[in-house]
Amino acid sequence: MSIQPSGAAASYPLALPVKKPRVSEIHTMDSLPKEVFGKILHCLDLRDLQAMASLSTILKTRVITEVSDSEPPALINFIKRLIQGLYVARFSRERGDLTGLVGEISRNPFGGLRLLKEGGILPVKNQIIGVIKRLDDETLATLESQVKPPKFMGNVFTLAHHQSVIEEAQRIQDKKNREQKLLKISKDLLAISRKLIGSRKFDEAIDIAKLIPDTGKKQAAYRDVSIALAEAGNFDGAIDIARLIVSDGSYASEYIVCEPFKRIFYFLLVAENFGKASHVAMMIPDSQLRSESCIDLSRALKKVKDFDNALDVAGSITPRWMRNDMIKEIAMALAVDGSVDRAVFVIKSYLGVDEDMWVVFHGLCKTLADIKNFDKATEIAISHLDGEHRSYALKYISRRLADGEAVHSQCTVSA
Repeated sequence: MSIQPSGAAASYPLALPVKKPRVSEIHTMDSLPKEVFGKILHCLDLRDLQAMASLSTILKTRVITEVSDSEPPALINFIKRLIQGLYVARFSRERGDLTGLVGEISRNPFGGLRLLKEGGILPVKNQIIGVIKRLDDETLATLESQVKPPKFMGNVFTLAHHQSVIEEAQRIQDKKNREQKLLKISKDLLAISRKLIGSRKFDEAIDIAKLIPDTGKKQAAYRDVSIALAEAGNFDGAIDIARLIVSDGSYASEYIVCEPFKRIFYFLLVAENFGKASHVAMMIPDSQLRSESCIDLSRALKKVKDFDNALDVAGSITPRWMRNDMIKEIAMALAVDGSVDRAVFVIKSYLGVDEDMWVVFHGLCKTLADIKNFDKATEIAISHLDGEHRSYALKYISRRLADGEAVHSQCTVSA
């Protein structure tokens, strides 16, 4: 008997079983045909390309090859269209500069270099912006409406406009008016950068952030971009931008410097990328925040029973009392996991002479008694405690043992 859908569901076909593809039929990124691979790369910005290239050697080779083949022709075509849009009589100098740039690009392709370091594309981009800044508003508006820059170049027309506005403000003679104008420009550019971040146009947001004249607003823009990149999973890009933030010694500046590294760290922690999380934790400038991050990382490693690395990270915690508390936690976790002898070794080897060792071993006895490992609890009490401390521990063990027997007796009677 077959069951048919009724009511509104009757108008929808039932799902058919889907044939599971064989492994040989599944395409990975590094096995895609060249034409498909090239179209995908055309949709990516600089940081996405860099992230893809970092995944594997094969992908890096394919990305560099594809970019080296496609970028110079796309850039040359863009510059030639700019030249065509400039009147010979009015812009002979600009046309000459752009023509020389075409020859330079043709002789020195730079696609592969750009992926490793922005040393190839940046000078070319700056030269194009320098030419665009010399154009009048009418010509600039016409070119912007007719000629679209390649995606990897960003919006050079917008960047040229903002640079011109900043340079004009910097030429104001009166200091107060100049500072007010530059501050307003900085606020406007910060707002533009945040809007671009919201649209996930991270490269363009970075370009705008670099232009901001006011140091505080520039730092805020870098912080926002860095956090957004980390949230998007581009941790290397996020770290690169976070490194651009430099403190001026004020509390607000110190906070902005630390914040992106903290956020990157916690995104990595959630992703269980513990190796990179450890690296980023060490980059947090503030020692208190760095230690708090190390505690969180050590606890995460302890949770997955990676006790060796948990101890290594705990060793980086600078306040001694915080470090010792973390080591105690790891020792107790080792005991619960069944490695009692190693727990004892950790307590004796890692904790300083200023620790009240009887307190630690008394806690270990209680932990073992709570998980009903009464033999080991008794052994620890006798071996590592003396006097009244041993007596207290043995009394606790006896009480827990009696509680267990009482529960067992009740269960037997009930049965």
